[in-house]
Amino acid sequence: MRLLFLLLFVQPSLFFPLPGNAPPPPNPPQTSAIQANPVQPLPPGTVTYRNVWNQTRSQHCTSPQLPREPLSPRASNWTIVINISTLLFMGEPSSSYVKHTYTLYLNGTFSAKDDHGNSFAVRPLLGLPSGMMSTSLRANSTYAEQNYLVAPGGQTIANVTVAYAIRHQFCEPAGLRMEIKGNANWGGGAAAATTTTHGALSLRFDRVPISARGDRVWFGNSSGV
Repeated sequence: MRLLFLLLFVQPSLFFPLPGNAPPPPNPPQTSAIQANPVQPLPPGTVTYRNVWNQTRSQHCTSPQLPREPLSPRASNWTIVINISTLLFMGEPSSSYVKHTYTLYLNGTFSAKDDHGNSFAVRPLLGLPSGMMSTSLRANSTYAEQNYLVAPGGQTIANVTVAYAIRHQFCEPAGLRMEIKGNANWGGGAAAATTTTHGALSLRFDRVPISARGDRVWFGNSSGV
């Protein structure tokens, strides 16, 4: 029995089928899927790739237009509060906010502070030609104009406006923008009696900054840190 078992296992071709039992048909040759369906090359053309990772709203966001809300004379201070996101991801705010409060006073003083204890102030505009000066303030809910007018004897020698508007970056509020525009004459006309023929406008902060780099200045918080 051991020898027969070995023959069955090692040499199965020695055994023949019994009469009446037809041998099974041979297996058809295997044809690979690649041979049956050969891959057709792509027709000539171009391949384009679009990177959607950096397709943020900032790439197709237009600068926000100032609202057509009329400006009204102000008899008191103007204050505006905006919330600024500390982090943007794919053009969307994705973190906490810092609350900024801006106040413009009737005499031209401007102050800014946040809810983390940081603050600074800017004093009224300096350097205008000498003479009787009057100031006026007009504003709406998002925009303000502080006007300085010097007109001795009814003749205007300086008419300068400091405008304040919400600044946007990547379509999100990012602070307040200050713009100075107008004209001033330090010599000639009604200013001919003065000895100054040229001048420069300046804005002074309420205290010395703790650091300055390029066009950026740091004032620290209320403790000076």
